[in-house]
Amino acid sequence: MERNEKELGARVKALLPVDAPALAKAAGACVVRLACMESIESLWFVGSVAKGYADRYSDVDMLAVTRADREIPVAETEHALQEALSPVILKSRRCPDSVLFNVVSPEWLRIDVSLYRSDVPMAYREHDAVLVFGSESSPTWNREEQGPTGGTSTAQVEELMRIMGLLPVVLGREDILGGFTGCGLVANELIRIAGTVSDPGLSSGALSASKGMSQAARDTLSRLPGIAIDRLAIINFHMAAWEALCRLMAAIPLGVLDERLRRTEAALASLYRREFDRDLERLPNQAFSM
Repeated sequence: MERNEKELGARVKALLPVDAPALAKAAGACVVRLACMESIESLWFVGSVAKGYADRYSDVDMLAVTRADREIPVAETEHALQEALSPVILKSRRCPDSVLFNVVSPEWLRIDVSLYRSDVPMAYREHDAVLVFGSESSPTWNREEQGPTGGTSTAQVEELMRIMGLLPVVLGREDILGGFTGCGLVANELIRIAGTVSDPGLSSGALSASKGMSQAARDTLSRLPGIAIDRLAIINFHMAAWEALCRLMAAIPLGVLDERLRRTEAALASLYRREFDRDLERLPNQAFSM
């Protein structure tokens, strides 16, 4: 495919939502700059754009496949993105097999670019990607039925329990602000779990998870109480979050919930009873059913 600027712009415009011309323009500018890089063999849209549910509030997730005989061109990519958008935020993060760029334009349009060498298995499946330019045969796709970030895993539930287990620590130190902050982390993990229970193909981000969430999962999370910077309100939120997790776990295949996780669940229940016994007496009975 010839990397013609006009054709690339039309291709990007066709893939982006019709009510998001500014986003299409920003994404097109990035695509054109990346297309000038000789080390990039192909560029793909992934995420919500590829799956067809992007809207004008979405970010644009790009996958750039680079030559196997060279190092990932981090500096050159950074320069290309800088030239394309003059971003107010431009940061990169090195992962074991890839590099991820997070870019935010002055209009606060968000674009993420992941770079993989063509000989390294991608963290994406082929049917979750749409080719923008280059060779269709260049990537080494993930062949698992569910991608590494798709589907509810023991690790997700375990991470939520780990966060909830910190509540006695921060409240024991009378760090009410820390407990308040922890409520946000708990809510974020619950949304991720609810989203992947509803649709295992969704990515793990909270924003992506909320889009494909089932009505039952939405109803479960809608029962969470408001959060105040107050000890009892923070505990009450965690109790409600626990009940929400129990409802969500009922929809997770039993194979995912191994024996170790069941022990973690029991240990967390024991911890809360031990540390918050007097507080629990002041809460409605339905707030906590461990």
